[in-house]
Amino acid sequence: MELALIFLLELGGLLLGSALARAAFGAPSTPQVVRVVRALERAARAFLLRALARFGAFFGVLLGLLLAGGAAAGHAAAGVAGAAGMVLGAALAMATALAATWLGGRAITAAVTRAGTQFDLALTTGLRSAGATGVTAQALGVLGALGLLGVGYWIHHGDVGASAGEIAQRSALCLPGYAVGAVLVALWLHVTCGAYATSARAGELRGELLDANVARHITHNPALVASLVGERLEHGALSARLFGAASLATVASLWLALGSGTSEPAELRFVAFPLLLWGFGLVANGAGLFVARALEAQGALPALVRGQACAAGVWLVGLLGAGYWLYPESWLGWCLPGVAGFVGGAAAASATARAFARRRGALREALDGFGVGAFAPQAAALGFGLGLSALVLVLVGGTALVAQTAGTASNVPGGARLALSLSLFAAMVWSPYALAVDAAAGLLETARAVAQMAGVEGETAARLQRVAESIKLPSAVGRGALTLTQGLAALAAALTLTPPPAAGADTNSDAWATLFGVGLVLFAAGLAARRSARASREVAVEVERQLGTKTPESPAEDRLPSYRTCEELAGRLGIGGAASGAASVLLGPVLLGIALRLVYRDAGPRLAAGTLAAFVAGAAVTALGVALAVDGARAVLAGARRANRPEGDPVTHAASVTGSALAEILGSAVEPAACIAAAIAASFALLARTFFL
Repeated sequence: MELALIFLLELGGLLLGSALARAAFGAPSTPQVVRVVRALERAARAFLLRALARFGAFFGVLLGLLLAGGAAAGHAAAGVAGAAGMVLGAALAMATALAATWLGGRAITAAVTRAGTQFDLALTTGLRSAGATGVTAQALGVLGALGLLGVGYWIHHGDVGASAGEIAQRSALCLPGYAVGAVLVALWLHVTCGAYATSARAGELRGELLDANVARHITHNPALVASLVGERLEHGALSARLFGAASLATVASLWLALGSGTSEPAELRFVAFPLLLWGFGLVANGAGLFVARALEAQGALPALVRGQACAAGVWLVGLLGAGYWLYPESWLGWCLPGVAGFVGGAAAASATARAFARRRGALREALDGFGVGAFAPQAAALGFGLGLSALVLVLVGGTALVAQTAGTASNVPGGARLALSLSLFAAMVWSPYALAVDAAAGLLETARAVAQMAGVEGETAARLQRVAESIKLPSAVGRGALTLTQGLAALAAALTLTPPPAAGADTNSDAWATLFGVGLVLFAAGLAARRSARASREVAVEVERQLGTKTPESPAEDRLPSYRTCEELAGRLGIGGAASGAASVLLGPVLLGIALRLVYRDAGPRLAAGTLAAFVAGAAVTALGVALAVDGARAVLAGARRANRPEGDPVTHAASVTGSALAEILGSAVEPAACIAAAIAASFALLARTFFL
């Protein structure tokens, strides 16, 4: 009954996503705008399909290795089930990315058209269209896992002589592969689309720095089209990352409830309660997106705050109802961990807003330091990011402490785990709304550039400028919430893998695995930064070449930028080396799984599970720290960049552009690399755990 209700709520989420997507349609535009948007769509679709085609070959090799490894380990059934789950997870993740990219193009066209009549129409078009991808990604992540579980139960329910617990464990064998497939697509899109977007934006900023005319008229920038295509690709990659996080957290929750870890199967309501929070969260996020209406004089922030308040009210009603239904004897006590996680997640993400305080703080220090070069603002931004990371980790730790205390006081077997799971899932409830806000900022910024390229002037262009600027601060907060979601999804997997305490167990034996997880995340972040820096340098050189060949005496047609050259170069750089980069990140978890299989062959599953849990926990906490620090630094540098205009002091302008280029590398390369590395560690740990059953 509980799982059926969750399934229906997630199906409702898909319908809600369809209703939100309607905002992207029904707005006829001018032929010039349609022509520009279609050109961007063709370029984005061509690159995405080429990247996914390369992924198919890479994925096939991994499937072969999984099947061979399962047969060699004597778990051929687990290998086949894991491969089937990987195929479904990868297919749904790719479909999510493609749908987000396609819907984004429609939303851009509609936003340009509706900006000509009303500020609110332009804002809600971008917000609801992006929200449709967020709601759909999370709903599909849960539905895919539940569907696999149902198919597995249908296949194994007639096994002769098998107990209910054994049937449950056999039914869940395909779930870790599902999470692995979803996260692999997120990793591949990061190494391809992320490198594309970073290099294109670096080239765009280089052109602005070289030529004052380019700074005033963005259509003269050779890297403009590549930058806009990169924005569309990042929207698809972000949707795939949310799908991967939802899949990973759902699989972890199901495994914990079905006893596929080292403990006995828990009650069904153990898995129902956390997932019900997400089901009601989809309804709440959809309600918040529908009521977020803005006045032009107020900007986007008050409207988004009202939408968030509405979502909070709807979700709290769902939390109280689910608690009373599942735990009527102690429902109020179980609501405490949910409320703590919900409030803690919102507060942790909102802490990023401090980066935009102009009167004091990091932004003020950055603005004051521009006169002496780029080093002072960058140091101030990094200091703020590290402080933000520490603050959020303390908030997460405090929330977990409250949840664990409430669960222990319940005197229910496994109560501490259930309370921690409730807290984690409640903190991740905001993710569809956060993706809507963050992706809407990119959609509206692209719409502004498209309007200029199509020759749209007057009030439409001015209104698009205002709406794009007003959503910058909410976008930074939304990005922080998405970072938190990805890190907490990995922590949910670590919670699943952690065995119950045993008498005489050595609690320090897994310290090496924790350090291994830390090293994996730092290695992935450094590798992504270096790769993006190399790609950015090559596009910047091409922009310099184009701008350097122009002379005032050249005919007007000879001075037009070669958009296609930069776009093709960014595409080659994004695809080149993607397989080696992805394989480097995967190598660590694979080798760890093989080593554990050899070391703990006769020692039982408990020691292996504890080592895997330590590995995942180290990776998750490190990823949260690195990604949050990067988010904070990026917010400060981007805010300082917007506060400086090309018409001002040349030294200050150059320093602000340099800081903005660094922010792009940090935000598009380092932050997603850290989060995806933690998700890779968690999903592969769950998959490796199937070979110790």
